[in-house]
Amino acid sequence: MSVDRIPPAAVAEWQSRGGVTERLIFGSEDAGVIDAAVDAFCVSRLGAPVAEVLFRATSVGVVYGARLDDGRRVVVKAFQPQESAQTLEAVQRVQKHLHHEGFPCPAPLAGPHALVNGVAVAEDFVDDGEFCDT
Repeated sequence: MSVDRIPPAAVAEWQSRGGVTERLIFGSEDAGVIDAAVDAFCVSRLGAPVAEVLFRATSVGVVYGARLDDGRRVVVKAFQPQESAQTLEAVQRVQKHLHHEGFPCPAPLAGPHALVNGVAVAEDFVDDGEFCDT
């Protein structure tokens, strides 16, 4: 992945936060370490490296939007170590069924799989439609 594609302001903002969630999942709050871990996850589980970071968000987990080298846009959701893989598997089964039946939700692509200290899933990045704040 080309780290030079990430705007310096984004890296500074990422590193300026508290970093507790990042440390729990990735063992570090350093953006380069996290980028490398997500890139390795994408290569291993999705078959392509990250070409461009689209967004990052942190709350109780880390959500990472990326365009892969093969052109796909994906979202990697990294959960804290205590998250149950069985629960995430159940969520993905339901989400996959809903997607198959035409419900407007992302298709699960991979996971749950270990990601450093946490567990992660990947899904299509869907941003079609109209955005509103309700």
